[in-house]
Amino acid sequence: MKKFNLFNEIIIAKKADLLNAINRSQEFIVTVDGEVKYQPYSKTDVIIFKGIHTKAPMSALTPAKMPTLTELF
Repeated sequence: MKKFNLFNEIIIAKKADLLNAINRSQEFIVTVDGEVKYQPYSKTDVIIFKGIHTKAPMSALTPAKMPTLTELF
């Protein structure tokens, strides 16, 4: 049996893949291997993150500000 300390585990995903997933406004997952995948998901995928980013509505009263990856996750 292999033991994992989840608090010390580092998952590396490609920044371009993450930004592409965020800009698509479609549900996506990040796996343990750092892969960014879209539906349909495999039953064998171990999911670290599952979500969708919806862009804030544009308004003339609020300035446009791009959120950082830290704010998104």
